[in-house]
Amino acid sequence: MTDLAPNLSKFLNEHLVRDQRASPHTVASYSLAFERFVAFAAKRLKTRPIRIAVQQLSVPLILDFLDQLEKEQGNSIRTRNLRLVAIKSFFRYLEFRVPACLELAQQVHAIPAKRFDRGLVKSLDMDEVQAILDAPDTGTVNGVRDRSMLLLTYAAGLRVSEAVGLKLQDLGHNLATVHVMGKGRRERVMPVWGIAQSVLKEWLAVRPDGPDDHLFLNGRGKGMTRHGFAHRLEVHATTASRKVPSLVGRKVSPHVLRHACAIHTLDAVENDLRKVSLYLGHASMQSTEAYTRGDPVERLNALSNRVPPQIRKGRFRKPSDPLMAMLGDLKRT
Repeated sequence: MTDLAPNLSKFLNEHLVRDQRASPHTVASYSLAFERFVAFAAKRLKTRPIRIAVQQLSVPLILDFLDQLEKEQGNSIRTRNLRLVAIKSFFRYLEFRVPACLELAQQVHAIPAKRFDRGLVKSLDMDEVQAILDAPDTGTVNGVRDRSMLLLTYAAGLRVSEAVGLKLQDLGHNLATVHVMGKGRRERVMPVWGIAQSVLKEWLAVRPDGPDDHLFLNGRGKGMTRHGFAHRLEVHATTASRKVPSLVGRKVSPHVLRHACAIHTLDAVENDLRKVSLYLGHASMQSTEAYTRGDPVERLNALSNRVPPQIRKGRFRKPSDPLMAMLGDLKRT
């Protein structure tokens, strides 16, 4: 039997970081997935986590764990699929190193991801974006930081992990550009609006000195975290909702700012998806196409260019028989 603990430790601490050069966010996500999976497996197998063998992690056990995430933990199907990706990645690591686990690994790889409804992209209009950017109190250091952080995130279409991961050395000459390390270690250099440059200069003028070289710092002088960013955005969205009623009750996440940038950029470049894809750092055009589903402009243009079918006018006579009338009414319910 193959012990799970040492192999899982090497996978998370060595393989992902050294061999795959996975980002800290990916390592944290995979670690959370296995923290919950191992706890579930230990309870089901009635043993301590340290005593679990890889061969005990059967496909039915994995499927039960994934179902439990949805039904008992209330996780979304998207989250369920992300946990499955982590498990499959671990077994892909094992199949080249532990021959005894090869058959089990093949069975795990055959587990399909669960399909889910892909809703419309949630975004913000320009009035809502403006209200959120105006919300921070620029009479305070935190307010200057938040306005700079939110504006740069929207202007450059940054993911929250990209925004909080920025370092001082990522800023270009005269703040004209910013170097971004994106998802999948794809790098891109983004131009910075003139107004965003001014706001960044204001933040750098009051940014506390310290050993941490992250561009945006929290109250303890450490790099801003993803949760810290989300909290500050939530605070300012609540403030903005007092001026813009459409924001009342809406959950404005950091990714909604990225969506807003994407949709506004799509409009600015006359629906050129290729340019938007390059701007956002997408790996494929398929990711960018999601922004066209919620935009009625292209559909309206397509509709206006079509010739509608000709409908011949007709006359409908109501049935005179009471029984036939009743049946006709029931048919239409």
